[in-house]
Amino acid sequence: MSVRYGVSVIPQPTFTAQVHRLRQTLCSQYASWAAEMHMVHLPLVEYFRCPEEAVKTVDTGLESAAREFSCANQETTLSPWAVVAAAGNSGNIFLEFGVAGAAAQPGSPTFGQLRDAIIRILEQVHTQIEHENHPCRIALMQHANLPPGVFDSAVTFAQRAAAGLDMAKLVSLEQLVFIRFESDIAGEDGNDWNRGGWSADLRWRIINSYPLN
Repeated sequence: MSVRYGVSVIPQPTFTAQVHRLRQTLCSQYASWAAEMHMVHLPLVEYFRCPEEAVKTVDTGLESAAREFSCANQETTLSPWAVVAAAGNSGNIFLEFGVAGAAAQPGSPTFGQLRDAIIRILEQVHTQIEHENHPCRIALMQHANLPPGVFDSAVTFAQRAAAGLDMAKLVSLEQLVFIRFESDIAGEDGNDWNRGGWSADLRWRIINSYPLN
C-alpha cells in the first residue's frame, strides 16, 4: 500500500454542493470517475510523503496556521473565474478561481501566504513535496482517457453546465483539511501519484479539519 498526504481548503457548503453536482454530472456523462473519488476541495499541497512520526507535528502546525489566518482575516473570498482544460493531453478539467479580496487588517496573511506557511510547516518536518497543484482550482474531471474530440465536447459541456448553475460570485473559505490518501495500485514513485496511478482504488480520510472563519 502506498500512502500520501494532502492539505486542502474547503469552500462554503452551499457552493461546494453546487460544484459537487456539476462534477458528478460531468463525470457520469463521460464515464470518467477519477475526480469523483475525491472530496470537493481546492488543493494547496497534494500527494506528499510524510513520516508517520511527523503527522502529529504537521497537524499541530496546520492548526496554528489556520488559527492565525482566521484571526487576521475577517473574510477572504475566492471568485469563480472559468471552467478550463489543463494544458497537454492530461484529460483534466478544472474550475479555476481568482482571489477576490479580503476584509482584513493591513499586514494580515493572504490566501497565498497561508499556502506558503503550510509549505514551511511541511519542510520543517522533512516531508517530500513531490507535486504541487495550483492553489485556486477544483478538479471537475481528472485523467480522462477520452479521444480528443470527445474531450473537447466534455470541456464545452462543463462550461455550459457551470453557466447554468448560477454559482455565487464570491465564495468564502470554510475550513482547512489535512488528508491521508491510500492506494494499493499507485507505487512509491512520485510520478505514479502525479499521473493518476491512484485512480483505480483511491481511499482517503480527513485526519483533521481547522476552521478558517
